[in-house]
Formats: sequence, C-alpha cells, structure tokens
Amino acid sequence: MKKYLFFILFFILLSACSKEEKPVIEKEVSPAKGQDEQPVLVEKQDEEKQKKEMSITFPLEDEQIIINLEMVPILEEYLAAVPNRKEEIKRMKLERMDIVDKSTIYLLEFACQNDKCSYILFDQSNDDSAYLVADLAKLNKILVSPDESKLALQFRRQINKENDVYTDKLIGVNLEDWGVVSFVSDTDEIDLNYKWPIIFSTWKDNNTLLVEIPDLIEPSIESLKQWKNMDKKTKSINLKVKTEQ
Repeated sequence: MKKYLFFILFFILLSACSKEEKPVIEKEVSPAKGQDEQPVLVEKQDEEKQKKEMSITFPLEDEQIIINLEMVPILEEYLAAVPNRKEEIKRMKLERMDIVDKSTIYLLEFACQNDKCSYILFDQSNDDSAYLVADLAKLNKILVSPDESKLALQFRRQINKENDVYTDKLIGVNLEDWGVVSFVSDTDEIDLNYKWPIIFSTWKDNNTLLVEIPDLIEPSIESLKQWKNMDKKTKSINLKVKTEQ
C-alpha cells in the first residue's frame, strides 16, 4: 500500500488587520539612494492613544517599506527584549521577492545569531500579511513555481560545521490565496523537517518539486560525514503539492 508523507507547514499567524487598524506593512515610492542605506526605527507619539507608535523603515532600491511593529507582535516583543534596538534593526535584511505581478511579497531576516536567523514573510496586498516561516535557520534557496502561483523556501541548519554537515526544510506557500502548502511523497523515507540535506531542488512543474538527497538509509551525522567523503551518490524524489484545507 502506497504510503504518503505529509510535510506540514506550521505558519504562525502574527497579525490580522481590520479596516480600522493600521496595515502591517506599507509601501512608499522613493528614488534610488546610496547602497549603504540601512533600516531605521521611527517613533511617533500617538496623542489619541497616548503612547508611542513604532515602525521600521527599510530603504530598498526603488521604494521604502514601512513595517508597523504594533501589528507584528513577535517582532515588537523581540525588539523590546534586546539591549540595543537600533543596532539590532541595522542588522535586519528585507528582500522583495522577484515574482512578476506580485511585487508586494517580502521576506524579513532578523534575530541572527551564529549564522542562524528568524524569517517573517509579508504580503503588502494581503490583510493577514505576516507569517513567521522559519526560526534558527538560514535561507538557502527561493523557488518560484513556473506559473508563479506557489513559493517554496528552502531553509538550512548546519549541524556539524567542521565537516559541513547540514539539514534542510522546505516551506511552501500558495501565493494565490496565501495558504499553507505541504508536499507529498510516495515513499516514507524522506522527512524534510531538518532531517535530510537537500542537495538539489527545483520545480518540475507547477505542482511538483524535484529534490535530491543523499542515497542513505538514515541521515545521521556520522553517515552524512562518511557520505561527503565517498562518492556522494544521491537519489531523486518527486514531491507533489498538497494544499491544506
């Protein structure tokens, strides 16, 4: 009997904007500036609410992106806990996804320690627009489906730096409805929740990812170290898209 392995994507919904609330993320058109422009913390006094409103402005090549911290609690709480918010914000990186007709999707890298970071995915055109997609990992690859309706993010964790041994995880997003996407394999040998290293990955078609992993029975640190010192034989696996209901 064919066995299916579901790669469940745990999206943490960080915020939801109503019409009365501020948007999570705002965009302002701006001329190109110097390459050394850095994100900055902006504080404004809200007289009606009698409190300070804080946002982060990220200058990109042709626009400025403003993230309202009040609408992203996990980011606001993180910055409240660090000793130097301004220096921490300077270390943040915001990247616009290179997707035709979808210029409103951004990925924020923050809280980096020892080459491990957290990541939030934003959609400026979507009300529920902020999701924590990875933690204690490093973005390795961004994969956009041929019809640009789906996004797969490949994150990496190094588990043995001396021997360059790492494991990966795939996160899937349906860009049409901002929904969760998981991947289904016809084998029970692959768990891509930071268990196997992904040697190669690409979209085979709009609903199938092709990945290559080491041709091993079990991906332990020792077996991966031996594999790297031998012939590095791999096996290919097709992963079908399954949209969560």
